[in-house]
Amino acid sequence: MHATDPRHKTLVKIPVGTNMTSQMISPRGHARPNLRENEETMECSLCLKNFTTPKLLPCFHTFCLRCLQEYVERNAHNQKFACPLCAFECVIPPGGGVDELQTNFYIKAAQTKLKIAANSPCEICNDGSRAERCCIECEQNLCANCSRSHLKMKSSRDHHLVSLTEKKNAGEGQVTSKTFCEKHKGDELGFYCRKCAIPICLRCKVTVHEQHTTEDLSDVASEIRVLLTDMLKCAQGVLPKFHGHLNDITYYNDHLEKEREKLKEEIVEQTKRLHATVDELSRKMVADVEDEYCVEMARLSTRRNMISDRTTSFSTQLHSANQVVCYGSDADIAWNRDSLAEQLQKMASLITPADMIHLKMDFIPSSDVTSAGVGDLIGALKKIRDPTENLKIEEFSSFSVDNSFKAINSVCPVDDGTAWIALGWTADAHLFYRHGVKIKTHVVSKTIDFIARDSESLIMSSNEQKSVGKPGPGFNLDDFATFPGYNPRGIAVTPDGDVLICLAQSAAFQDYRPNHKNKVVRLNSAGKMINEYGADGKLYMYPLRVAVNVNGDICVTDCRKLSVIIVKRSGEFKTEYSGQNDKDGKANFEPRGIACDARGHIFVADGATHAIHMLDHTGKFMRHVVTEDQGLFGPYSVAVDREDYLWIGCRDADTKVFKLNWT
Repeated sequence: MHATDPRHKTLVKIPVGTNMTSQMISPRGHARPNLRENEETMECSLCLKNFTTPKLLPCFHTFCLRCLQEYVERNAHNQKFACPLCAFECVIPPGGGVDELQTNFYIKAAQTKLKIAANSPCEICNDGSRAERCCIECEQNLCANCSRSHLKMKSSRDHHLVSLTEKKNAGEGQVTSKTFCEKHKGDELGFYCRKCAIPICLRCKVTVHEQHTTEDLSDVASEIRVLLTDMLKCAQGVLPKFHGHLNDITYYNDHLEKEREKLKEEIVEQTKRLHATVDELSRKMVADVEDEYCVEMARLSTRRNMISDRTTSFSTQLHSANQVVCYGSDADIAWNRDSLAEQLQKMASLITPADMIHLKMDFIPSSDVTSAGVGDLIGALKKIRDPTENLKIEEFSSFSVDNSFKAINSVCPVDDGTAWIALGWTADAHLFYRHGVKIKTHVVSKTIDFIARDSESLIMSSNEQKSVGKPGPGFNLDDFATFPGYNPRGIAVTPDGDVLICLAQSAAFQDYRPNHKNKVVRLNSAGKMINEYGADGKLYMYPLRVAVNVNGDICVTDCRKLSVIIVKRSGEFKTEYSGQNDKDGKANFEPRGIACDARGHIFVADGATHAIHMLDHTGKFMRHVVTEDQGLFGPYSVAVDREDYLWIGCRDADTKVFKLNWT
């Protein structure tokens, strides 16, 4: 549909051109804003392969047709979908779906030129003439005469011809095409009606628009290009800010590495001058440095990924915008002036990430080892950590797994935006999209208490069967490990593939007895025992759920002790969290599910106050991220996926999903 149809004002005719250099000239001779060559991309951001049938969205991002169809099929809602890169809301064209979106002829032209050998002959006249253009639709090389004839033929007059010659003339590389009047099919649009603000043909000018003020379309398009070029320059001013943030992260990463080694060396050198009795103090202090920097590096990595993704999105968006402004047809530039200007204003006013928060640590050696106590012989670590990054929570979805009143025992996110859900000690494993659509249900051979995931498959605990297994053919559980006399509860898989399992001698925490020796065990990927935590029965009373933090800490909810117990990988006790005191100074805390994110935060489901607690990596309370005021009731399980979505499984088979937005 051409731009003369008023129902399609938001469609953009794609401009095309040769590879962009540091200084480019528009077809009308205006200087174009600078873009670096490496900001161009010929790969789809979804499949990471060369574009196949590239389609352009209104936000200037381009994707393969097939990739876009699959993405829209999974994510569309109310005939709309969010751009996979910038989340701009796009309307699905009625009738033909995403296939009706505008083809990105710039990318098609670039792909065409890469396939054609230099000095190729014309494929029409066969007289040895050198081909100067290639028709994108027909995939034929044409000389100058055949090119003109091609655009005069009725069957091919609206085709797009890309230049094959390399010249320095202004406008070189623009695809040649014509735009025709919808009313007078054979008449090319050449005028612009000021009153109606639309491109028109000559017959429209002397009939319907006879009394209106009209101008030459090319003059009006030049005027609009000047306006849009200035707006494009403003939008381009945002990109260096993203690059600046990435440079800051790189510098800070190097600084962290150097400072970590410096602190460790200072600590070790000081301890060499002290008695052997302080060796244990030295070890703990080094471990604290490693712990703090491990968490900081994890936070740095997640921030780098976030800003890198935003930078890539904005860069490709800016590149396509430049092509639209500089190479769009006169009719489409005039027709879409307002929509293009609005989009460029949004790009120019895009808010970049806030400045990064830094960790500061210093080692202060003891000044007088002769009079210092044993605990002060080495010195002290001074740690200054600014308040954590700002976190905004928004509810993404809320849905019921079924119509029962059972609690959701476990939520196990998968990388594609889905999660496996186990409900109330049944044999059913449900797979849901995060927006609440059920994909499938598998009936497992044994009742399920908890679902986790290693690098290859799911791993499930069966309290009733006293075993942990992995689904095989027919989704029957093949035993991974059995525990006679113990009931396996929560499971966690460590980054190196080990499996942590909570073991209790009673099926329910209400049946706990003082002589029970409940524990957490660590198995390797083959199911062989590596370590036991709390085997003497003194560390835990009833370990229910377990999670592993980025620094290797093992975090366990004990629903009998009513606390979260954190130990290091070695088993050394680190801290215990027992909730927040109410106004009367009493703690009201019933920990159930637990999860850790990539930044070192710990999330705990509290059934007593109907809230999700967020702790830092040291076990210190930071805030409630979701509460009863947000409709949360009876949270029993919690998980955080790789895209920072917080999944909460509640009583009455309800699931809530929240987006964690870090700035």
